Amino acid sequence: MFFKLTAVLVLLLHMTHSYERYYWMHERAYSYCQPDEECTRMERCPNSYYYQNNIRKPCNTNGNFVCCPKPALSNCQPDEQCMSLSNCTALNDVLESADMKRIKNKILQEKECGNNLYCCPKSAHQKPDEFCTRLERCQLHLQPTRNNVQKLISRHCATDPLQRFSGQRIFIFCPRPNCLPEERCLSRDKCVPLKYIIKSTEGRHASNKVLGERQCGTSRYCCPFLRNDTLNKNLLEFPNCKPDESCIPIGKCPHMLGILKNATKQVMEEIYKNKLCTLDYRRRDLEDRVYTCCPNQGNFLPMDSHRQCGQIPGSYRMSQGNELALNQFPWMAMLLYENTSESNRDRTLAPQCGGSLINNWYVLTAAHCVTKLESFTLKRVRLGEHDTRTPIDCQEISSLKKRCAPPYLEIDVKEVIFHESFYVRREFANDIALVRLEKQVRYTKEINPICVPKASFSLENLNLETAGWGVTENGPSHVLMHSTIWENKTYCKDIKKMDFEPDQQICAGGQHKRHTCRGDSGGPLMVTKTLNGFVEYVYVVGITSFGFHNNTCGEQTIPTIFTRTGAYFNWIRKHLEP
Repeated sequence: MFFKLTAVLVLLLHMTHSYERYYWMHERAYSYCQPDEECTRMERCPNSYYYQNNIRKPCNTNGNFVCCPKPALSNCQPDEQCMSLSNCTALNDVLESADMKRIKNKILQEKECGNNLYCCPKSAHQKPDEFCTRLERCQLHLQPTRNNVQKLISRHCATDPLQRFSGQRIFIFCPRPNCLPEERCLSRDKCVPLKYIIKSTEGRHASNKVLGERQCGTSRYCCPFLRNDTLNKNLLEFPNCKPDESCIPIGKCPHMLGILKNATKQVMEEIYKNKLCTLDYRRRDLEDRVYTCCPNQGNFLPMDSHRQCGQIPGSYRMSQGNELALNQFPWMAMLLYENTSESNRDRTLAPQCGGSLINNWYVLTAAHCVTKLESFTLKRVRLGEHDTRTPIDCQEISSLKKRCAPPYLEIDVKEVIFHESFYVRREFANDIALVRLEKQVRYTKEINPICVPKASFSLENLNLETAGWGVTENGPSHVLMHSTIWENKTYCKDIKKMDFEPDQQICAGGQHKRHTCRGDSGGPLMVTKTLNGFVEYVYVVGITSFGFHNNTCGEQTIPTIFTRTGAYFNWIRKHLEP
């Protein structure tokens, strides 16, 4: 029994010695680190170090301390903090941009300072000469690259989460540019010249560059003004262009370049005085620096939002028709024809159709007014006409006063363009045409264009107006007449012989025996709409095409068919040439 007890004690003593030796060796192995390493908590050592060396060296018994290279522990800059990505707004917002996705992982690896921890810059402080603006508008022109990430996150001031790409998504503190002596720092909506400069640029990148060069504050930009050489102190606003002109660089205005080739000093001074609309002082070349009021080209359609069309002058507000005030519809055009038949020796031009002036170069009318005419040829277009019997039209305002309009304007026809599918499938199908004038029309109070709708819209219960010099119930009219009618599509759908297409045509008139008659063809069907609550615009929603009146104008209740203009807006735009 004694020997057994002694053997057990010896065995226990041996096991204790072995364990202590093992523990000493084990602890020694785990605490061994290189001179350039430090035994630190695992979460403080970047994962990138493990990936590069494919080894993890624990340095304590629990295994939660590892040998980590000393530089890795201090890879954050003095102005940075080691924190999670969710808590680092600047870094997270920049890397969430769509154009940063491809380099996101590489940047995170470089910024790592612990387990899911990253070097995050402290909140940026705005300097006195800086303002917060979109990245794409900052004159620093920082591209979203790996090398620029530190600059982006260190100057980050805001984020637009609705945008995907960094240029529009990220806001940074940007140095404030100094305005030139000829410029003032204004909000964008108060700087009309800046709108012209931006409009003349091509593409979003170019326009953002213009804004970035001029931004002098939050939503404020350096706005050019005209130097006042006479007072030598105050800056003047540039003169406004006329409704039929656009303010563009003089190098993009062929009309003005042609004048400048042989211009005298007096002509140059006149241009500078009346046609100069802005100066881009930041451009050196004359063609890019000087902006002039340039007449609109033929492919330009006036915009209703800018009051460039459909404006009835003053307070002006066929069959059963009433005489209009002078130039009440200043877009009305009279188409003049020559009878080319062999039996006719009289070459006097006579009206047969009407039309609508839609810009400086084109009149909108019906296709049957320019083609399939047999013995008639369209020669000229008359604008500003009221009474065909008098060269100067006048109307009495009172017993002692009368108002007279300027003489009408006649221009030769250069070209006619009618719809390629006119009369193809059915009679009067696609009854629409454009008349190109030989010379450009300059707008006046008496002559200006009507608005062309960009799409069709409902005409139900709207007052529709027609106008023309056609036949009335009392015979041919020498005076421009008008009539108010209403849509009557139910009637046209029920009558098979009308061959009515509601998507391309309008059925209107017939109520109270009001409709159009011979001579009104090609003229406008008009509707007045109010935009912005108070400004009225007149649109040419239809073109007089055909009806069934049997030469008894004003005595029948049969409506007229009009070509629906909104359905052909793309065709009109396509065939307008500069």
